Amino acid sequence: MNLIKNIKDVKNVVVFSGTSDSVDIIKILSKKGFNVIASVATEEGAKMLSSVENITVSEGRLDTDDMIKLFDKYNTDIVVDGSHPYAENVSKTAICACKIYNIPYVRYERPSSFGVENCVFVDDYESAVDYIENISGNILVTTGVNNIEKYTKLNDFKNRIFVRVLDNEKSFEKAKNIGLDEFRILKGNGIYTFDDNVNVIKKYNIKSVVTKDSGKIGGVDDKIKAAQYFNIPVVVIKRPVIEYGNVFDNIFDVVKFIEEGE
Repeated sequence: MNLIKNIKDVKNVVVFSGTSDSVDIIKILSKKGFNVIASVATEEGAKMLSSVENITVSEGRLDTDDMIKLFDKYNTDIVVDGSHPYAENVSKTAICACKIYNIPYVRYERPSSFGVENCVFVDDYESAVDYIENISGNILVTTGVNNIEKYTKLNDFKNRIFVRVLDNEKSFEKAKNIGLDEFRILKGNGIYTFDDNVNVIKKYNIKSVVTKDSGKIGGVDDKIKAAQYFNIPVVVIKRPVIEYGNVFDNIFDVVKFIEEGE
């Protein structure tokens, strides 16, 4: 088991990736000469790293034991958690694995969109459904497909919600399996602009938008601005509350911590 005496001795860095922020961190660390092992859960996450040179990519979902094996395989000195703000299980598992393996853990947490007008912040999916139950008309759901079944609790959901999903068969089928007609499943990739959101809201006569607090880089700001344009509410599901320990909202502060320990 590898215990660092001095954080400046760091050479091998495991980065839990899958977001554009984490790709940026990986690129910087690689250019600075660190041995970077990027851990991604899915094939889509691996594709995001296809153009990054001089790194090792490990694909697959990991439990605590799997993470410890990964750390041991690459003689890991430190772990950077750059996973999505809502990948709660990844973060909690990584924190636990780092404690067991006795190596430092540092979290990159992208800035939040808290405090924005026309937003209603709720604790979970159930609370989001409770809120939009009292809104008449169509709802645009932009929270992904991992918890899409939660929206089946909404009265007449098959005739009220439009869901935005990634343009792949798995996401499409998951949305279709809850009983939605295909025209209510809006496929696409990447971040949507203000104009993209305005066009969707107008086309489908949307009366409220449900989103995660994924930050500006996740496209939340443009969703909110588009909703403001039509004077409709945005229901924001709050991020999970996790005691990360070492946490930064600037990628350069993460790199500095790895280099200097502060």
